[in-house]
Amino acid sequence: MAIETVLARKLSDDQLDSFDWNFVDDSKQKIIWGCIDQEFPTGEFSFIDIGGGNGSFTDLILDRYPKAHGVVVDNSDMLLAKNRSNPRKRVINKPAEQLQSNFEEKFDIVFLNFLLHHLVVESYVSTRSNQAGVLAIAKGLLTKNGRISIFENIYDGAFIHFLPSYLIFYLTSSKLLGKITRRLGANTGGVGVCFLSKRQWQSTFKKNKLKIGHYSDDRHFTLPIYQKIILHLGDVRYGHFWCKLD
Repeated sequence: MAIETVLARKLSDDQLDSFDWNFVDDSKQKIIWGCIDQEFPTGEFSFIDIGGGNGSFTDLILDRYPKAHGVVVDNSDMLLAKNRSNPRKRVINKPAEQLQSNFEEKFDIVFLNFLLHHLVVESYVSTRSNQAGVLAIAKGLLTKNGRISIFENIYDGAFIHFLPSYLIFYLTSSKLLGKITRRLGANTGGVGVCFLSKRQWQSTFKKNKLKIGHYSDDRHFTLPIYQKIILHLGDVRYGHFWCKLD
C-alpha cells in the first residue's frame, strides 16, 4: 500500500537564500565518492538529486564521472534558475512529494541531501509520515540494484534520544514563534524542521524496507550550553546513510 504524501510547508525566497550553496563539502564528497566508486566502479550510472536546488552538487558528480547523467529536482524557481547548463543534466521543477506521478525512468542512485527534515506539515506525526512517503517514492525510482544516498542532520538527546526531535519541531514549526526562532538562528522558523536522532533515522529506514549498507559520521557540532540544556541535546552531527532495498 502506497504511503500518502502531503505538500510540505514551503520556505520563502529570503529563507531559501541561505541554501544557495553546496552543502556537500569536501569531507562529504569523500564519503559519497567512496560509496559510488565501490558500487559503480565504471563510473557509468544515472542519478536523480531530489531537492537539488542550484545544481552545484549534481555538477560535481558530472565533473567527476564523465559517463554519468542526472536529473535535478526542486520546487524552487529561484534555485533552479541558478543551474549550470550541461547536456548530461536535466532540471525539473517538482515537489519531492509528487514525483511518483512524474517518472517512468529509473535511476541507479537517488540522492536525498538534507531534504527529509524539511518535509514539514501540520503535525509531528504527519511530518514523519511525509518523510516515509518520500522514501517510498525514492525507492520506486531505483533500478534493481540501485542505491539511496542520504545526508541528514542527526540530533541525539542527552538521555532521551528522540526528545530534541520533538522540541525542535514544535519550536521551529510554530508560526507564533517564527520571528523569535529566526532571530535565535533558526532560519526555518515559522515553517519548521524535523531532525531525528540516529536511532530514529535507522528505524525510519528499516520500517520502509531500506537496508543501510554503509554509514559515516561527518561534522560534529559544538553548541552553546544553553541550547544543549533547553533542547536536551547530546551529540549533534551530520550523518550519511548509503541504503539499498531490503
